[in-house]
Amino acid sequence: MSEDTKKPMAYGFSPILVVVIAALILILAGAVYVMCVKTIRPGMIGIVHQKNGKADPAGHFIVEKGYKGTQREVLMPGLHIFWGTTVFMDITQVPMTVIPPGKVGVLIAQDGRKLPDGAVLAEDDEINPDTGKLIKMGQKGIRKSILKPGTYPINTKYFAVELHDALNVEPGHVGVLTRRIGDPAPEGQILVSLDSNYRGIIKEVLEPGVRYLHPKIYSWEVIPALNIPPGQVGFLTRKIGKQAPSGQILVPFNSDYRGMIREVLEPGIRYLHPKIYTWEIFEAVTIPAGNVGVLTRKVGEVPPPGTILVDRQSNYQGIVREVIEPGLYYINPYEFQVEITQAVSIPDGFVGVMIAKTGKPAPSEELLVEEGFRGVRRQYLKPGFYYINPYEFDIVPVDTRKQKYEMTSIQNQGDTAFSDEITFLSNDGFQISIDVTVLYEIQPENAPYVVATLGKDLEDVKTKIIRPGSRSFARLEGSMLKAVEFVSGDTRKSFQDKLAQSLYQEGARAQIHIVNTFVRNYTIPNDLLLPIRTREIAEKQKEQIIEEQKREEEQAQLARQKALVEQQSQKINAETAKIVAETKAQQEKEVAIIKGEQVLAVAKLEKEAAEQEKLKQIALGEGEAKRRELLIQADNLEELRLNIYKEVMSRFASEIGKQKWVPDMVIGGQASAAGGGLANSMTDILNMLSLMVANQLQIQTDKQSPDVPAVEQGQ
Repeated sequence: MSEDTKKPMAYGFSPILVVVIAALILILAGAVYVMCVKTIRPGMIGIVHQKNGKADPAGHFIVEKGYKGTQREVLMPGLHIFWGTTVFMDITQVPMTVIPPGKVGVLIAQDGRKLPDGAVLAEDDEINPDTGKLIKMGQKGIRKSILKPGTYPINTKYFAVELHDALNVEPGHVGVLTRRIGDPAPEGQILVSLDSNYRGIIKEVLEPGVRYLHPKIYSWEVIPALNIPPGQVGFLTRKIGKQAPSGQILVPFNSDYRGMIREVLEPGIRYLHPKIYTWEIFEAVTIPAGNVGVLTRKVGEVPPPGTILVDRQSNYQGIVREVIEPGLYYINPYEFQVEITQAVSIPDGFVGVMIAKTGKPAPSEELLVEEGFRGVRRQYLKPGFYYINPYEFDIVPVDTRKQKYEMTSIQNQGDTAFSDEITFLSNDGFQISIDVTVLYEIQPENAPYVVATLGKDLEDVKTKIIRPGSRSFARLEGSMLKAVEFVSGDTRKSFQDKLAQSLYQEGARAQIHIVNTFVRNYTIPNDLLLPIRTREIAEKQKEQIIEEQKREEEQAQLARQKALVEQQSQKINAETAKIVAETKAQQEKEVAIIKGEQVLAVAKLEKEAAEQEKLKQIALGEGEAKRRELLIQADNLEELRLNIYKEVMSRFASEIGKQKWVPDMVIGGQASAAGGGLANSMTDILNMLSLMVANQLQIQTDKQSPDVPAVEQGQ
């Protein structure tokens, strides 16, 4: 082999050497990993036991790092690298400690400082919060700290964990605690505060919920809370506390006195300490509709002498002035007694008179009093509903409507069940009986006076005023009249009017309005009444005969008056016919005049026509002589016609003057025939005059103008 080929082999690595080196490296790395790296699985912790090192100075087997023994701190899940070797360590993986819900964990230290004599619970480790280093190791035994539900990395070599039930106060219950360890409570103190260090029953109670308490420090009791149902009331008694002042039976709830509590509890749940309070449940007070509640305070101070009613806000014993209206009330049964009575109802047609039972004495001269005095109040209650204390006022309902009091001989018909007619002796010794009915009313403004003078029983209006008044008057007035006078209607009416006036005056003095008095059913002895009745019947018959004669005379007089009326009627008819005839004649006269004026108008038109003809002849160029002749003839014709018209009108007037325009008065219906003849005469006259005018015009025309026909035809 050449020198050149041997040179690379001198500086290169053999493959075997490379493999060996790699294997050594891997072995070294594995050894380092095994000796310096530790993996703690999830849910586990590592407890480290150091095999070598210095011994703990205090001789504990739970030590800090660097000391021989079981280290206090544990390894949490994950990769842990130790720069030294783990050859001198034992690392044991154990599960984390789990406290399930509803449980509490109690730590029992297996190592630590010695527990002082008499101590029950050990002090916890004192750890620096910044560095996590142990400042001072805790004591050996049951530690004060507890574990609530959760997962904890507990060194099981250092601590044993006991599971206990948490305190669960269910709804409707209350928890009562007792501290089992601590300093003795001061002498006489039964309950201690929760934040104190005294042992004993805790004054604070626990409401529903879950509490995590140290079972070695506290014991507890779960009892039902105070549940007050609807419609009921709770009454408390405090069992512990200071002695209440002398004579004070009820104490305030917020005081520290023992005894019965003044305030009551309304429906609901109350979380009260059963060692402090006892309780009772009573029915609440219900005041029904239409009623009123009167309170009587059973405890408190004695009121001043003469006091009948006390105010509710006071502390005096006695009947409370204020009343409670319909409703539900939560009242302490040991403080108040409740009396339920009817409220005051004043119906329509009534008023209520108030009689005050309390207040200052009324002035001796006053029948009616104002507010603040005892007696009948001047003011009265109108119809309505009132909640009034019956121990403060008496209310007398007074009927203000019209009322009737009847005294009659018919049993069970009047105001009494027996015969109650008024009986008296007449002046001549006969016994007279009458029935009397009296209508009366008490006006509202007079009601207090009536009650003040007559009292609460208003039947006294009848028995003390109307009844004695009417009987007294009847006996007095009736004794001055003879029995026969009570048969006559005039005497009866006079007697009734006087009785009504007497009762009216009697009622006015008592401020009672007597509306009316009726007397009826006069009872007179038959031996006196029979001849009087017979005489009255005879007089009635005589009066009947006289009445019949008068009636016959009146009928004859009526017949004469009817004949006279008929005659007058015929006369009036004749006068009416006369007026009608005169009116008709006047109308026909006016018609004739109108026709004459029409004839005159025709003549004027003919004259105008002649003038037109004359102008026509001139226009045709006839000779001057002929024209003048025609003009003269035309003028003469017009003048002739006017003269004829004047003559006709004269004759017409003469004939009208001869006629008898007013017919004679004929009783019996002949006037209408006379009127008809008059109408016919007028018609004949008019026809005659018309023919006369026509004939005269024709004759005169023929005489004067034998050759005028052409002109006439032209007209």
